[in-house]
Amino acid sequence: MHWPFLVLLGIGIVLRAIAMVAYRPILLLQSDGYVYLQKAIDLEPAQLRPVFYSFFLRPFIEVHSLTLLAGAQHLLGIGMAVLLYVALARRGVGRGWAAASTVPLLLDGYQLNIEHYLLSETLFQALVVAAVVLLTWSDRLGLAAAAAAGLLLAAAALTRFIGLVGIAIAFLYLLLYKRNLRSLVVFSISVLVPLLLYAAWFSSFYGTFALTNRGGYFLYGRVAPFAECDWNVPKTQRVLCDTRDRADRPGHNHYVFSSDSPIERLEVPHGRTRNEVLNDFSLGVIMHEPGRYLGTVGADVLHTLSPFRYTGPKDARLDLWRFPRRSDVLRDRAFLVRRHQASPPPVVDETRFRIAPDAATFLRAYQSLVYLYGPLLLLFLIAAVTGWLKTRGRDRHGGDALFFAAMGTALMLVPFFTINFDYRFITPAVPLLPPAAALGLTALTRAGTQAT
Repeated sequence: MHWPFLVLLGIGIVLRAIAMVAYRPILLLQSDGYVYLQKAIDLEPAQLRPVFYSFFLRPFIEVHSLTLLAGAQHLLGIGMAVLLYVALARRGVGRGWAAASTVPLLLDGYQLNIEHYLLSETLFQALVVAAVVLLTWSDRLGLAAAAAAGLLLAAAALTRFIGLVGIAIAFLYLLLYKRNLRSLVVFSISVLVPLLLYAAWFSSFYGTFALTNRGGYFLYGRVAPFAECDWNVPKTQRVLCDTRDRADRPGHNHYVFSSDSPIERLEVPHGRTRNEVLNDFSLGVIMHEPGRYLGTVGADVLHTLSPFRYTGPKDARLDLWRFPRRSDVLRDRAFLVRRHQASPPPVVDETRFRIAPDAATFLRAYQSLVYLYGPLLLLFLIAAVTGWLKTRGRDRHGGDALFFAAMGTALMLVPFFTINFDYRFITPAVPLLPPAAALGLTALTRAGTQAT
């Protein structure tokens, strides 16, 4: 390995070691974490989100160590950087560009933060990166690699539903650039079988052959803050219209989770489910108020590209993704969470959580300066697309650049069409867009050399 990459790798390891010292055993500031833990104990599907991450948690619960979990997630971060560096070098990207493309993954302060969280984001990143690397490893895709990539992307979709978009992008990439029917069939089977098995398992608990029965809830939370209902809303759905001024309405989470949400007053017609009615209402709002919908989504996209990170749209919750400096934050946000009056899973021992003030203060200061600034995301995307356009898709670097870029951009932005802005949605772009730019610049360099 090139020495600059080894230096970056060393710094990344040191930063992760500081995080392990600063917060023991792990950051548990989101109620989602309790759900994942409980499902790992119960081994049951969840209605709100898929539970592959809960399967990942199970061994750490068995040994009663959330510290090991934090360490494993940091190892996934380091492993992704090494894998991407090796893969890019193998594909002919210069070692300097290959090393530079891992800087955000190794050094981004918010990446360090999310790796130390009991949340599914790091596992999702690792599954997607491993699949993308497998699919781009060589010009000809073997059957074993196709099967493995399919299984990885299926696991990603069962970690976060947005992974379904990644499956579609990978399928198009194989169709356009690999052109190997047998590999495409093997990939498709490897994706479909786990998803169908999960849907059957889900059906055995909830009676619906699907991956979730809460998609309508989240989409309702997306449209309720701006919906004016100035169209012929069905009478049974009018209770879902919030009559307050838009400026006075709460954010997405209120409409989805609060006991004061209009969802609680909805009378569901016989033969239908609440999720179906919410989905119908939400799609009606989008169809009849497309300007408001697209304007809301567009504002969140622009917020993603802001030069600096700040709390703007409702539910942006930037403070949630900053390293806390005081132990009282850990107590207030982590241990007093009671979803529906339930206690935390028994694996959570409040007395074991500690914060080292000096290390925590350093990480907070570091994070405020070192992170992937919004405009860089756009620059990475432009470099990748320019490299692809310059070679008209004929150069392998251009095609791979477009694949990396499409995967990272879609996984980052598509959630804004169904849920309000959250900084955690940026995480898939961190390992994917910088390598896309490196591949695009390599394609441009090769095109210029050939032209001369």
